[in-house]
Amino acid sequence: MRRIGAYEAKTHLPRLLDEVEALPAEVQPKVLRTLADGEIQTVGQGGTRQVDVRVVACTNSRLEEGVKSGWFRADLYFRLAVVGIDIPPLRCRREDIAALAEHFARLASERFGLGPVSLTPALISALEAMPWPGNVRQLEHTITAMVALADGDIVDESLLPNKSNTGHACPAAMPIPDPASTLHERMDQIERRLILEALAACGDNRSQAARKLGMRRTTLLDRMRRLGLRDDGQDEAP
Repeated sequence: MRRIGAYEAKTHLPRLLDEVEALPAEVQPKVLRTLADGEIQTVGQGGTRQVDVRVVACTNSRLEEGVKSGWFRADLYFRLAVVGIDIPPLRCRREDIAALAEHFARLASERFGLGPVSLTPALISALEAMPWPGNVRQLEHTITAMVALADGDIVDESLLPNKSNTGHACPAAMPIPDPASTLHERMDQIERRLILEALAACGDNRSQAARKLGMRRTTLLDRMRRLGLRDDGQDEAP
């Protein structure tokens, strides 16, 4: 049975290349060949197939500098640089912060199996005043951590970095994952940080941390083992 690869499955549809600057040197000529000739190497087979795929490439680096330095192919850069759109940093478009924060809060609550959450007006004002050197990704990680650690369905400014929360030190903003890592690796980094923060807030009590994260204790232990975290902490008496 012939396997269908990602590009072939998305024929005639736009394909997003996020953080294109992270493409390894050995992958860049393959992407160039697909863009230039419309050819892909079929999965598990020796031949090639024609595809018709439109590509939108995103980067947070100056690819021109990459071309000069030699870590990004000049021919691939010019193949991608057809229509350029320069998106200003988040600090220059603060009017977008409220809508983005609400969106990320909704995604986080769905991911953790929680009900709808509300961000307080004071929190929104605080978010709009922050510098956000990590741009939208930093905002996303911060909101994700706050939703995971909130008690109930109200997320307020007490969970922001450097704020106090019921006597515990508030966690720092989520770190920006390595741009060279895969999506699954980034998700693992975020999940690992959230679990560690929940455990710290609950005095290493697995049952309490599981409730804070909105999951069963057994699910938490399974995820901890998968992420390489020790699961020999405290627990409540039965």
